[in-house]
Amino acid sequence: MLFVIHHAFKLAFTFSVQPGTYGTMSAVMGVRFLSSWKVMPAGLIAGASLLMILRLGVGFLQTKKNA
Repeated sequence: MLFVIHHAFKLAFTFSVQPGTYGTMSAVMGVRFLSSWKVMPAGLIAGASLLMILRLGVGFLQTKKNA
């Protein structure tokens, strides 16, 4: 029973913290990229953060579809 509660809390925490972290990182590094036009490291991190947001969105839609 405790394992199920722990897993449910961990899943809820993951879905609430990860998008915020990726969104913040994408916005901050995106602004740095737009001000300097240097791909390394700001453009690379901004692009990776956007890809992670898309990956989370697709995964969320697939879990909603299967449920």
